[in-house]
Amino acid sequence: MQRPRINTQSGSVFFIILFAIAMFAALSYAVMDGSRNSAATLSDDQARLAAQELIAFGDSVAKAVQTMRLRGVTETQFDFSNPVYKLINGSARIAANSSCTSSECKVFDIAGGRVTATPAPKSATVDQGGWSSVLTVSGHALFRVLQVANVGTTAPELMLLFPYINKSVCMKINDVLGITNPSGDAPVDTEGTYVDYSGNIATFPNPAGFGLGDQSTAIVGKTSFCTYNTSTSAYYFWTVILTR
Repeated sequence: MQRPRINTQSGSVFFIILFAIAMFAALSYAVMDGSRNSAATLSDDQARLAAQELIAFGDSVAKAVQTMRLRGVTETQFDFSNPVYKLINGSARIAANSSCTSSECKVFDIAGGRVTATPAPKSATVDQGGWSSVLTVSGHALFRVLQVANVGTTAPELMLLFPYINKSVCMKINDVLGITNPSGDAPVDTEGTYVDYSGNIATFPNPAGFGLGDQSTAIVGKTSFCTYNTSTSAYYFWTVILTR
C-alpha cells in the first residue's frame, strides 16, 4: 500500500509568508521610529528657521529706518501703517501717521522703506482661542517706544514687537542671538512704561520699571531679543529699529 505524499512545498510557502510578515512588521517599526526621530529633528529645525526669519525681518526694518533717516525722514515722520497687521476683530492694528505727508516716509511702501509687511511664520505663533477681539493677531507686528537698558541714551528707543510668540521659537531666537535663557525659559521682562508709536516720541526718565532690561540682565544692552512678559503671560520678540 502506497503512503500519501506530504506536500512539503505548501509548508515551505507557509513559513515564507510568516517570515515575510515578520520582516514587514520589523521594517514598519523601523520606519515609524525613524520618522519619529526625524520629526523631533525637524521640529527643532523649524523653530530655528522661524527664529531666523523673525530676526532677519527685524534687521530689515531697522535697516530701512536708518536708510530713511539718511534721506531726511525725521523720527516723528515714520509711517508703519499697512493692510496686513490687524487686530483680532479685523481692523487695522497700526494707524497712519499724520506727520507723514508723502510715500517717502512710509516704511511699508516701495517709495519709502521698501519693506514688505510680513507676519511671523505660523509655526512661530500661539493659539489665540478665547482672546479679546481688540488684541493684536498673534504674529502680527506693532511698534512701540520704550527704553532698553544700556542701549542709546536715556531717551527711549523705537521698537518693533511681535507679540504672542511660541515659547520654543522664542528661546531659539535667544540661542541664535547668543542671549542666555535662564532656568530653561526666556528672560522675564515686562516692558514697563511704553507708548505705541504714532509719530510722537515721548522722553521717559530711566528709573527701574520704565523699560526692558530692568528685570533681566540677559537683555541689557541688546538690540534684539525675546522675553516672557509676566503681565500678559506671553512671549514677545523685540528689535530696536531706532536707537536714541
